[in-house]
Amino acid sequence: MPTTIRDKTLYSVPELSQKLNVTTVTIRNYLKQSKLKGQKVMGRWFILGDDIEEFFGELQ
Repeated sequence: MPTTIRDKTLYSVPELSQKLNVTTVTIRNYLKQSKLKGQKVMGRWFILGDDIEEFFGELQ
């Protein structure tokens, strides 16, 4: 279940991979290649819902 802080939704790598029906390796590769924006906090990646929308906008 994603975390919501104020009006921002944060997804962990496993949450996002499940939501998009791709592997966690795929999400980590997108982060590593800077295709998808994310922030590493205490050793875990988090991706903003807004950044996910931006990522899909760039794919079109």
